[in-house]
Amino acid sequence: MKRALKEIMPLTKHGLCTWHIMRNGVKHLGNLMKDGSHFLRDFKKCMYDYEEEIDFENSWRDLLVKYNVEENTWLNSIYQKKEKWATCYMKNAFTLGMRSTQLSESINSDIKNCTRPNLNINQFFKQFERIVQEKRYNELQHDYEMRQKIPRMIVQSSPLIRQLSQIYTPPMFNLFQREWDLVSTTNIIERNETNVCCNYVITMVDEKGEWNVSYESYLENGEWAITCSCRKFEQWEILCCHSLRILFCKDIKLLPEKYILKRWARHARSDAMSDHGGKPINVDPRLESSKQYKQLCSRLLRLAHDVSDDSEACTMVWEGVLELKKKVVAIRLNNQSHGTHGTTIKATQHVVESSTSKGIGFKKKDGPKQKKYRRLKSWVDELK
Repeated sequence: MKRALKEIMPLTKHGLCTWHIMRNGVKHLGNLMKDGSHFLRDFKKCMYDYEEEIDFENSWRDLLVKYNVEENTWLNSIYQKKEKWATCYMKNAFTLGMRSTQLSESINSDIKNCTRPNLNINQFFKQFERIVQEKRYNELQHDYEMRQKIPRMIVQSSPLIRQLSQIYTPPMFNLFQREWDLVSTTNIIERNETNVCCNYVITMVDEKGEWNVSYESYLENGEWAITCSCRKFEQWEILCCHSLRILFCKDIKLLPEKYILKRWARHARSDAMSDHGGKPINVDPRLESSKQYKQLCSRLLRLAHDVSDDSEACTMVWEGVLELKKKVVAIRLNNQSHGTHGTTIKATQHVVESSTSKGIGFKKKDGPKQKKYRRLKSWVDELK
């Protein structure tokens, strides 16, 4: 896989799944983890805790000497691939925080739990389609809750927090608030400021290490750029607490668009996607139909509220609704006669039918509740 990726996708960063590395470590070095040994804890520190290469190298040497495993074949082989799993090497890659294959493993588990080896191809695809529909429904439900609920802001008066509460999805907004909360633990111990470029050295309370932050200001257009040695923004596309401390000192109240990744935004699905032929892709028609349904409901409810106390206006609206219903029926009959079954017509049909039979929100799906099976956790997974 490494050779194929290097040849076909040379700009892609290939990393190893940390979960599988830990499982292989238990398999090859289980004898070192008995009788209250802290080998697994020290190995995890080498994998996650060190942001500088020199700290990682020193800790790795101490690990080998402490447990007398300098000649262990598996440890030497995994050390040769350290660029693919150690944090100090992976921080330069755009990983969005992913360090394992949990996404594909989750999908594989769902498929295995509902299929059997004796299914024919038609039965398999029926089961597969049901899984896809369940995942899309869950996504639609999360999307609905995200748009309806207001995130909890730990700092109500901060313009930066208020700005991102309207942009970020709830999980990413909570992560950003955690970084904002850590700003109070940072200290600026060195400053080297000029008119254009400013360099700072940051430390944190109760944490070892120093972080170098560079801030550049372009006076001709008012733009600025900031980078930190922790490389959190390059890896997650979210600003770290060290950078936020400098922005706070510079009296910067709002973030520009280049520091807000659209992937983490609520409106990430607003733009249309196209396939290789240039045709628009509709990932799930129910997402679009639900959006149109909510928009129509809000407008029609507002209109009904405005005319409810005027009988003449109410009669006019009622006649208009009947006329619109006739036009919609005519459009649907015309499309059916021409064999048109596009997503727009389906969405319109959904809106018309839902306006008379459904309320706003989600309806529980009929049928027996599917039993959820999850991979049993071993004692390694349960360790903090």
